[in-house]
Amino acid sequence: MQRLTLSFKRGVICVLLHICLVNIGNGQAQTLKLSDFAIWGGSALPTSYNNTQGIFIKNTAIIEGNIGSNHLIDIKNNLNLKGSIYSGNILTYKDSAKITGNLFANRMGTTLSPVISGGNKDTITGNLTAFGKITLGTGKITGQVAVTPPATNYTGPTPSGGVVTTVTASTLPVMPTMPNNTAFDNQVAANTSSNNVTNPTTPLSPGVYRKLALTGNKTLTFNGPGNYIFYEVDNGISSNKFVFDFKNTTTGSINIFVIKDARWGVLSVSTKNGNFPSRIFTEVHGNGSTFSGYSFDLQGPSSLPAGSNVWLGNVWAPNGGISVANTVKIAYGTPHIIGALWSGKSVIIKNEIKLVYQAPAIGTGPGYIDPYYPPPANGKVATANNTIGAELASLSQNPAPITSIPQNEIYVLDNAGKVMIEVVSKTASDITLKGQLVTLGMTGIVDNGPDVFIITGFFPIANLTQLNSNSRIQYVRPLYPPISNAGQVTTQGDTTMRSY
Repeated sequence: MQRLTLSFKRGVICVLLHICLVNIGNGQAQTLKLSDFAIWGGSALPTSYNNTQGIFIKNTAIIEGNIGSNHLIDIKNNLNLKGSIYSGNILTYKDSAKITGNLFANRMGTTLSPVISGGNKDTITGNLTAFGKITLGTGKITGQVAVTPPATNYTGPTPSGGVVTTVTASTLPVMPTMPNNTAFDNQVAANTSSNNVTNPTTPLSPGVYRKLALTGNKTLTFNGPGNYIFYEVDNGISSNKFVFDFKNTTTGSINIFVIKDARWGVLSVSTKNGNFPSRIFTEVHGNGSTFSGYSFDLQGPSSLPAGSNVWLGNVWAPNGGISVANTVKIAYGTPHIIGALWSGKSVIIKNEIKLVYQAPAIGTGPGYIDPYYPPPANGKVATANNTIGAELASLSQNPAPITSIPQNEIYVLDNAGKVMIEVVSKTASDITLKGQLVTLGMTGIVDNGPDVFIITGFFPIANLTQLNSNSRIQYVRPLYPPISNAGQVTTQGDTTMRSY
């Protein structure tokens, strides 16, 4: 009976394997997504080929993860890749490539040929599939080569899996649809020196800032998960350090959002109180107009401190190119970058690099933005906090990270442990309730005129939860700060309406 069961299991496995092989042979197309890639460059529709969009690796590269573009992938000598390559048009690589993965090229928007071209002394462990010709030099292919008819469309070393001519456009992978950009462009800090970060002496808390422009030999610490929004970044060519402090948390991401371009300068980065590159995300919306087409421009130092990298986390630059330069070989095989480089235009890697892909953590990546304050568990305020509501309950539970946010847009704070609140009473002009609030520490009470049910004033954050049990209160809410009348949208509106 035991032998029969074992034979049955083997039979099932063989049938399943046969089904899988048949499906592959039938060419069921794989649909890709951006997060499948360690490096992506060039998001314009592949049906109109653009050789300025793509991925351009100029020197030795060690990459663990997939590479993709809708347009051109151009790799020079000495590529060591553990991953696959996907091109919507043209793929070319030069000598001494070692690739463990599959190669695909579709030629959707051009008549250029060959579709895939390789150099000499290349070792490919995987399959090559092209909608058109493949031309390779010397080397070894452990896998199958597939081209469009006739078989003479392939020139190169004899592949162990043979050459087939079954390729059609519909059998090639479907290139990814780009994600929505994160909506932060309207969060512009006033152009004042106090909103610029140039010489940090304390950790930087989540918030909205104007310009990051470190002056050299500075260390900037990102103080815990949250959104760090900059209008622009220009550290010039100075050398600086970033530290990502996770504050021993296990959830939430450190999001760096830049509205314009970002020139990071010469940089080394590290983590503390947790090491989670997958929880670091950078999104830059500039078009590269200030830095030769690069909206994300990064340089490596001549030597890296122990335990450091050149960059950590996933980068998304939808409107401009990504440039990584001056990276040098690091001892002990430490990666220069742990994460991903994704650009809607191009990714150019100019010097030797090692990149190890780490997929973004859940809730991290393009189109996702951390809430302004930590939301209640399960998205609903607990019954015990119904009176003060989610915003004030969160403030009472997380006072340090919330009160440290500059230009706070939810709370009016006095920087002395109090928040401006509106207490809505059940009885008009409730003198008893007003006295209770004063006893608990309310100050700066505002005359609300005819609003006889509302008592407004600064109230100790530490005492907020005591209001939940007061039967004289209908509910409590923060007094929201006014919306400032400044920024591109409002000023353009002024022009249109001639309201000067």
